[in-house]
Amino acid sequence: MRAFNGPTTLPLRRFFQGLAIAGSLFGAACGSDSGGGGGAAGGVGGGNVGGGGNVGGGGMGGVAGSGGGGMGGVAGAGGSVGGAGAVGGGGVGGGGGESCDPYAPRSPATDVFVGPSGFEKFVVGHVDSAQKTLRLMAYQFTNWAVRDALIEAKKRGVDVKVIYDPDQAANTNVMNALQGAGIAVKAAPAKFEHAHAKVMVVDGKRGLVMSGNLNSYSMSSERNYNAVLESADDVADLEAVFQADWDGATPNLACTRLVVSPENSRTRLTELINKADQKLDLSVMYVTDDEIVAAVKARVQAGVKVRMLLANPGWISNNAQTAATFKALGVPVKYYVAGDLHAKLLITEDAAFVGSENFSYTSLNKNREAGVFVTEPAPVAKIQTQFDADFAAGATP
Repeated sequence: MRAFNGPTTLPLRRFFQGLAIAGSLFGAACGSDSGGGGGAAGGVGGGNVGGGGNVGGGGMGGVAGSGGGGMGGVAGAGGSVGGAGAVGGGGVGGGGGESCDPYAPRSPATDVFVGPSGFEKFVVGHVDSAQKTLRLMAYQFTNWAVRDALIEAKKRGVDVKVIYDPDQAANTNVMNALQGAGIAVKAAPAKFEHAHAKVMVVDGKRGLVMSGNLNSYSMSSERNYNAVLESADDVADLEAVFQADWDGATPNLACTRLVVSPENSRTRLTELINKADQKLDLSVMYVTDDEIVAAVKARVQAGVKVRMLLANPGWISNNAQTAATFKALGVPVKYYVAGDLHAKLLITEDAAFVGSENFSYTSLNKNREAGVFVTEPAPVAKIQTQFDADFAAGATP
């Protein structure tokens, strides 16, 4: 058991997003008279549950809920200017555009890859497919096959840029090799405790959101879940996050389906748990954040069927206490023993969360992280099947 060491031009919806922001500010200044509760109350990362903005309404390009509002066609029922429909979530007054609702299905549908088997080939294959641009955000990067694929991409004229976590000393050799090949690499902004996102964007058309690192463990022995996104808005948002971090700026995620730390992960993940009425399955490296733990406990007490799969406490020692806590509440808890559980997976009747976010205070509040709610039936079924198999094979504490 190993030791644990603890853009391109964006779509037209950015223009409308600006109108929505202006409308939010106007609504706030006027006391949110038109539709009440709208305006600034929509908040950054608007469009949470059901696209209803944050609590109290739309604003900021999110779909306004009842009484939501502001201007720019962001209002829902009872809102102000523009009637029903949201900027980016059915367009101004409805019809087309991006949804700000993280539960909205994607077109094309999300694809899911479950590691470790074939994970190296999966990553290298996407690098090899790049023709024009490739953007990579890496936490731990020691894999030579991916390194060599990036260098070959550079040689064939692909514009390659890599952001890495400078506190991971193991990254040094690969970063030196990439720089030596003429690839632009940059340390992630120091404002993040950890640059923990695992993201790749290929040709501005395809985005990978992963829980697996680019190291030997993820390639050989870790259970990880990885999503492939081809929806134009999702890919544009991933590129926007990359570009903001490259420039040392803050990404505009006022309207996005992504789950990104530190911007909206805590709100969206807590909300996903709180919405669970039928089931809540967790396959997680660990869960230590007080708010997340409390939310899961509340679902247990509400009668929701909860199952928990944890990494072996021989690797993550805190999991022994976590297992004891939830077993005392009657939750079936098991340890993953087929390898190392590096997943950060939640499954409810509404969505499956796949991403880099661990369920810790640091991950949700201080790190750069990226994830996604998968809602399309086929990929959700694939995720659920893998969870069920892993849980059945797990060891009971």
